Amino acid sequence: MFQRKTIHMITEDIAIIPEGSMLDSNLYVIGTAGNLMLIDSGNGMATNRILSLIKNQYGTDEIQAILQTHYHIDHILGLYQFKKKFPDIKVYAHEIEAKVIEAGDNRYINPMANMFTGPLQSVIEPIAKVFGINPEPTKVDIKLKEDDIIKWGSLSLKVIHTPGHTPGGICLHDKQKKILFTGDTVFTHGSFGRVDFIGGSAELLQKSLKKLADLEDVEILLPGHMNPVLKNGKKHLEIASSMW
Repeated sequence: MFQRKTIHMITEDIAIIPEGSMLDSNLYVIGTAGNLMLIDSGNGMATNRILSLIKNQYGTDEIQAILQTHYHIDHILGLYQFKKKFPDIKVYAHEIEAKVIEAGDNRYINPMANMFTGPLQSVIEPIAKVFGINPEPTKVDIKLKEDDIIKWGSLSLKVIHTPGHTPGGICLHDKQKKILFTGDTVFTHGSFGRVDFIGGSAELLQKSLKKLADLEDVEILLPGHMNPVLKNGKKHLEIASSMW
């Protein structure tokens, strides 16, 4: 639906920069020029390209804040690159994830490095080093918890704690606009995040999917991977919940 590393407006105040290759994620830009927030920051390998896209779309590449839905490498390695360019960027994350982010704990941030041995591990571990984007301790300025409200531009995003893929993974729901950002909790067509990484839990993910399926107002579903859903997003949540 959307080409890799381009920018597309989804609503008047939400844009998507679709995921690229090599363990990347979708990035979402919310707000307007002078008041821009990224939801997730990708794998850090296309940061200059991302900033160029943002500047072309908004007339400025200055980012005021980054909200991390969770701490895995494909969603967070870009954070370190953006912080180098804009040191005053405010970082948002759930209070549980914040402990890992502030510690720069590679066991959790890069869980695949712990799952493989031999030749495959020798490929995975150096990727971040080549690009100078190793996990490093980074302050989380705003530590989020369940039911917090993030007002950004015209959006009013309620934090929904959805553990399972990671302990402090979150989704963000604007009830009035019927928009749900889902990170790696649930994707298009009812697929959902894996639970076999360190910190994962099938039991908790099952409960999280049920929680999301019970939401009344979801039309637009904006996942961390795959294409966004622009109509009847609730159906995709219900499919995911029914898979268990």
